[in-house]
Amino acid sequence: VEEPPLIQSTPAPPMLEKKRYHDLDALRASAMLLGIILHAILAFGQPGWPGYAPQNDTHWEVPRVVSNSAEAVGIEAPKKFSPYKLCFTAIHGFRMPLFFLVSGFFTAMLWRTRGTKELLKHRAKRILLPLAIFTPIAWITMLGGMGIGAVGAKVLFDEKSDSKGAAEKADNSITDAVIAGDLDAVKGHLNKRADINQRNDKGETLLHIAAFFAHPEVMQFLLDKGVDPTIKSKKGETALNYVEGPWNKEIEGIYKIIGGLLRLELDLGRIKKDRPKCAAILRKHESSGSRSPPLVEDTEPKRPLK
Repeated sequence: VEEPPLIQSTPAPPMLEKKRYHDLDALRASAMLLGIILHAILAFGQPGWPGYAPQNDTHWEVPRVVSNSAEAVGIEAPKKFSPYKLCFTAIHGFRMPLFFLVSGFFTAMLWRTRGTKELLKHRAKRILLPLAIFTPIAWITMLGGMGIGAVGAKVLFDEKSDSKGAAEKADNSITDAVIAGDLDAVKGHLNKRADINQRNDKGETLLHIAAFFAHPEVMQFLLDKGVDPTIKSKKGETALNYVEGPWNKEIEGIYKIIGGLLRLELDLGRIKKDRPKCAAILRKHESSGSRSPPLVEDTEPKRPLK
């Protein structure tokens, strides 16, 4: 009996073993759970915006061992740090690179097991299609919510003064209190150990802010407490530079822009009237060459604000 001829065929490529990487799943889940802590911090305000949220008045002393280590390598360590900002930076700097790494690994594994065509179909079904469907819905919802909120704010807070919202936010931080011109709130924050000599990311002191928003009483109080009027911002401007110029359309436009960014309806008439008073106070203080002694802190140990 004649045997049938052997049929030769090319060997099939080796198939990768289908394996569930439980360790990577757990790592990804842990990173997502850290997002709860991250967004809980954001609920107080964006870290890195000094004065815009209560946590920015909370600063802990840098441990001595850290300061000594920094000095040993020629680095000047800060005297205080925000625990909220430190936690936010640590989590955010870890989570996002981890997500990219894990996502790249699973994408490469999907490509090797299914091929390029199936990978593109899978990604289009899981990512592109939901994005195309829900992006317009999300935008319509957000814009609608913003519109309703703007109308509600206009109805509730429409009054001839610096926004009612500014007065309500004065309790949030000492910077908000200075913006609102609430001297009692400023004193209250100092009693809670707020830093009267703090500077924001533009290098501005509380005196700069009080001058810009034209609050003479708050300015005088800060000067009496020893805030230096000669300190310059990163742009090289003192508090006097903020209010010494004449009122014009350009300055009025700047106030409108700032008010819009801060969501405050500023009383431009009051600001226009009080700017010369602020300039006179600063000129008198500079010409006298006097500077009040800095605020003397008590001897109680510093604690973070509750």
